[in-house]
Amino acid sequence: LYVQASTIIPVPGVDDYLVRVAHGSERDLRESRSSLGAKLTATFARNKNDLVSQFVKKVGRLAIDGLPAEIRPDKIGRWAGDTGSRRYYHLWYSRAPWGNWNVNYSIDLRPHENSNEWFATVLFENRRKLSVPALEGIHLNAGQESNSQGDFTFVRTGPDTLNDSFANRNAETLREFIEEITPLIDDLENETSEEDDA
Repeated sequence: LYVQASTIIPVPGVDDYLVRVAHGSERDLRESRSSLGAKLTATFARNKNDLVSQFVKKVGRLAIDGLPAEIRPDKIGRWAGDTGSRRYYHLWYSRAPWGNWNVNYSIDLRPHENSNEWFATVLFENRRKLSVPALEGIHLNAGQESNSQGDFTFVRTGPDTLNDSFANRNAETLREFIEEITPLIDDLENETSEEDDA
């Protein structure tokens, strides 16, 4: 008696075919990545210094100018990102629990039907679901509405053109968010650190 092992799957003689399919898939993947990279590069080039990026950077600068160092965001977006339906700009901190996508302040712009006008939204994004008490004392200007939905607390303004008055209104709101929320987050983080040390 003897035992002989032989491969039945894949069927002998199809090795060349299988290799060609694998190489084709790798090539398609490389081309897909290259195409995505080209699209991102084109989007970056288009958005880096356009009017929207200039506007949101101005709002950010106006909001944090003169803030005390302990609450002044030390991480700031370089341009307004693009999801296709909105443009966004983040401000956050290098310390825990802040993070660009988890906990941050954001200025979002959505185009109005009139292509020269935009709705602006100042948001506090709380994707980590921190137990932040309800905000008090956020001043609303005429034409602004505020709300909290799930991971977001926000004030919406507009529509308006990307002018100085519109920038100042949104900067004032963003500044109030920073002054009100950042100390709450810092206190929450300090309490958590003290509990961990105990």
